[in-house]
Amino acid sequence: MKKIVISVIVLILLLVIQQNFILFKKSINNTEYGDYYTDGFFVYYQSGYLIDFSGYPFNIRHFPMAKRLSGVYFKSIYRVKDEFGNDDLEYIKNNRYVYFRDIKIKNADPNSFQILNDRYMKDKNNVFYNETKKITTVKNADPESFLVVDSDNGKDKNHFYWYGEMRKGKEPILSQDYGEVSPYNKDEKFVYYGNQEILGADSETFIVLSQNYAKDKNNVYCYDYHGSGEKIKKLEGADVNSFTIYHSDGTEYGKDKGSSYLFCKIE
Repeated sequence: MKKIVISVIVLILLLVIQQNFILFKKSINNTEYGDYYTDGFFVYYQSGYLIDFSGYPFNIRHFPMAKRLSGVYFKSIYRVKDEFGNDDLEYIKNNRYVYFRDIKIKNADPNSFQILNDRYMKDKNNVFYNETKKITTVKNADPESFLVVDSDNGKDKNHFYWYGEMRKGKEPILSQDYGEVSPYNKDEKFVYYGNQEILGADSETFIVLSQNYAKDKNNVYCYDYHGSGEKIKKLEGADVNSFTIYHSDGTEYGKDKGSSYLFCKIE
């Protein structure tokens, strides 16, 4: 009798596990869980759709490339909302960990974790940057004041962040040529290219004309592709008031009332 009872219990457990898989599988088919799979207990990740075995339970032996997520169990997982309030298919969490695909996000707090865009995330303690194959913590970023500027750039009350790396300035500078965030940034007193201070540049009047040229009320600046050391240099002799850029045969030039320039040289 005891053996019969044990057999019945085991059968019920197997049916529950299979039913859990079927429910989870339906969620996958409804694109609610993306590339996450379960055998009813553990949770696995494998990019790309797995073969449909017509309702048979997922078996890791059939899919050796599927990676089990350490510390994550089917009954305890939650979806993570994206920046639009929808379920993000590439993130899941439980009460201890947050995962992006099969990557455990180090030091992420599940309760306060939020997705800001495709690249940036934050919780109450840290800001994170998604490099697709790894998630890095953005050093010195203040999560409370952190905002995204565009897909790859952000800022907080203290600094500007370019592709997840801190820059010395507080504000990004848009390029007038293509209307996107440029590598230039500034604060109240100084202008920087990356973290290189542009000596003598006037922060208040500094504008970026293109990838190759910028100017302020006093000088025109060019990107020196061929020189060594500092990449941003003053374009000696250029007239600030008349200086502009133009394109010819796919090449960008600078010009003023008296001369035409290719990079940092007079044509």
